[in-house]
Amino acid sequence: MDYEVIKEKVRNVLQNGNYFENCGEISFDTKVGDLFNSITFIKFLVSLEQEFDIEFDDDDLTIDNIDDLNFVVERIYEMFQTAK
Repeated sequence: MDYEVIKEKVRNVLQNGNYFENCGEISFDTKVGDLFNSITFIKFLVSLEQEFDIEFDDDDLTIDNIDDLNFVVERIYEMFQTAK
């Protein structure tokens, strides 16, 4: 799957999940810890797992191990690359 397609789908999950009032203004460089508390972060990751039919490693399930939304997109992209 193309990197930009993944990024757009992540944005859609953010918008459809009602995590924020105005998701359109969120930068993918924003720190994950600034966007989510630990519970909403897990809900977000579960939504991504359902959207992409993937499963994050246990290490990815800790908010402290994910820097920003770009990292999330890169991690999903890597999953698709290794699945080829």
